Amino acid sequence: MAGPFCSGCGEKLRPEARFCDRCGRSVDGAAHGALGGEMYRSTSLVVGQQRVAGALGMAMVGILIIIMGAAVPAPDGFLGGPGRTFSTISTIMGSVVLAFSVLIYLASKRQAERR
Repeated sequence: MAGPFCSGCGEKLRPEARFCDRCGRSVDGAAHGALGGEMYRSTSLVVGQQRVAGALGMAMVGILIIIMGAAVPAPDGFLGGPGRTFSTISTIMGSVVLAFSVLIYLASKRQAERR
């Protein structure tokens, strides 16, 4: 059985939906007020901006970890080896943080495109 569709964008609506998940339009405008869909869209925009800001913050932390590993000399005997081990570990950690920030950014961009 096919469910109802949004009158604004044609997206299939969830059975209990009050607003369209894609465009934010109220399912029955009279019952939820004229501003319901606009409020939903603006809230979605703010959440998306917060995700992008978080991803950029993580990217900066990852770059800072990589720079610190290259610039700060390792203590003698760190991990039982020369200072090069310290630099390698910080480069790997920084790269992992940077990769996560890229994944978060791409996921938020994809979710924003679906709306």
